[in-house]
Amino acid sequence: MRYEFAKDTRLEGLGVSLGCQYQNSYVPDSRGVELTVDGRTLFDAGLYHNWKNYQVQLNVKNLTVEYYITGGFLPSRVFIGDGRNIKLSVTYIF
Repeated sequence: MRYEFAKDTRLEGLGVSLGCQYQNSYVPDSRGVELTVDGRTLFDAGLYHNWKNYQVQLNVKNLTVEYYITGGFLPSRVFIGDGRNIKLSVTYIF
């Protein structure tokens, strides 16, 4: 979801975003070993500001710091998801 504040207001050029990713629990191909990967809900958020030809943007992925398994082969060979990730970017538009 993304929202940008109206023009001709004090907050002109400012915008916010919010994202959500849900995955239900599942059983990966574990070659006969019983393994159930728990479900997860991840939240992402962003804040940006457009000014002239510039855009400054701050993104936060996994806002609530959920620990989760992204997949794997056996209980001893699983892939752990990323923790919180914060990114600040400045863009110039030609």
